[in-house]
Amino acid sequence: MTGPAAPPLPAELDALVRRMRLPYLRKAAPDVLATARAQRWEPAEVLRVLLAEEVTGRDAATRRMRRKTAGFPSGKTFSSWRPGESSISAATQDALATLEGFAGAAGPPPAIRLGLSAVRNLGPRAAERIAAGRPYRDLEDFGTRTHLPAAALEALATAGAFGCFGLSRRAALWAAGAAASLREGQLPGTATGMTAPPLPAMTPAEETLADLWATSTYGTHPVAHIRAALTARQVLPAAALKSESARPGSDVAVAGLVTHRQRPPTARGVVFLSLEDETGMVNVICPPQVWERHQRMATVAPALLVQGRVERAGGAINLVAEVLRPLRVAAAVPSRDFR
Repeated sequence: MTGPAAPPLPAELDALVRRMRLPYLRKAAPDVLATARAQRWEPAEVLRVLLAEEVTGRDAATRRMRRKTAGFPSGKTFSSWRPGESSISAATQDALATLEGFAGAAGPPPAIRLGLSAVRNLGPRAAERIAAGRPYRDLEDFGTRTHLPAAALEALATAGAFGCFGLSRRAALWAAGAAASLREGQLPGTATGMTAPPLPAMTPAEETLADLWATSTYGTHPVAHIRAALTARQVLPAAALKSESARPGSDVAVAGLVTHRQRPPTARGVVFLSLEDETGMVNVICPPQVWERHQRMATVAPALLVQGRVERAGGAINLVAEVLRPLRVAAAVPSRDFR
């Protein structure tokens, strides 16, 4: 989800940057200046970031020119990608994460399909071997021909990979140990422990936790499971904070997983948090006195409920925190803190 576009550079400044032939600095300047105003950067930090953008852009242009001069093939675009014509084998494509459903600007947005190699205890070689051996009749046939250890089969079961055989996650977990002991040449139907007794299905929150354990990601966002309870407490989703209904200066509450904690040396003690829910991201500004009051809890909590004041500055929308509270969720990913 993207926020409002940053305001363009003033005409006089834009003309000056054009005259100095700083195209990459000029392109980045509106967003950098908007962020600098919202996060109260020191002037030296603004200058450093802008010059770094120019250097990075020039280095990338130089690499492109050298590749063209050397006759290297140009990269493929999404719209021209044809899996069947690729030099990458089909088994490798299935083992790796792929971008699917790209239909151009007029179509639905593309989706990333996780490859088998993303599953815990599996790895790229085993993932390619699985893909190359398809199709499989059932879990018994899969276990017999792949020779995977129990840990890998249990991870696949936890991720829901055996749903194609009509097995629930718990039923597949039940049978994973028995499937790991199967060997080629064994008479079909002679393995014991392959049929699970009636087991309750995982709840949606348990499936999110299972996804996170098995693949380090999730299909349903953890905050989505508690959205009804948050709505009852008048906690807004991230998307609502970015709408016109969230007026500057209004007091609101938002909640989400903490993905980043930053304390730039030039910010004079201000801490910046990034919260993520099922609808998008929220930038949270914690003044020094607020952070000091909640630091012990807010440094380690995987998710937070934040009450504060809406601030709109230079196209950026932030929440200036007043109160931070821990939020209980089914699962969370590690945050990137103070880097």
